[in-house]
Amino acid sequence: MIHLILALLPLVIVLACLLILKFSALKTGIITFTILAILVLINTPYQITFYKVVESSVNGILISSIAAYVIFFGVLLFHLMNESGKIQDISTQIKLLTNDQVLQVIILVVCISPLIESTSGFGTAFLVITPILMSLEINHYKAACIGILSLLAVPWGGFSYRYCYWD
Repeated sequence: MIHLILALLPLVIVLACLLILKFSALKTGIITFTILAILVLINTPYQITFYKVVESSVNGILISSIAAYVIFFGVLLFHLMNESGKIQDISTQIKLLTNDQVLQVIILVVCISPLIESTSGFGTAFLVITPILMSLEINHYKAACIGILSLLAVPWGGFSYRYCYWD
């Protein structure tokens, strides 16, 4: 029973900090990490040494920094496109191609999203495609759902090879 409680403790701490105490994600992460690191170092059934906690923490920071590095430039790409008006320009060009909203969505999801995803990765295509969908006057909820669907393996796998290895 103690193993189940210890296994659920991180989830309970995160949910309590985010939903009940309304802490930010950063503050929640720091609190959760601190509580669990102390708990693990106390005599628990897991018998983890201080060295292993430090090693795992450094490993987690390094892996997270790689993802944060890529996501940062994806967010930067979105802001550059938004401030320069390119999102509206892309939306206008797609409207000039066709008035059919279904075809507009297909163009974005099957062609443009894999291009952006293959060049930047980590879901940054969602950051670019969703505002374009909203500027095409698609409901915000539907635009978010379509943006997530654009990250599926089918369009990405079918077209990203051509974008990455074009001869």
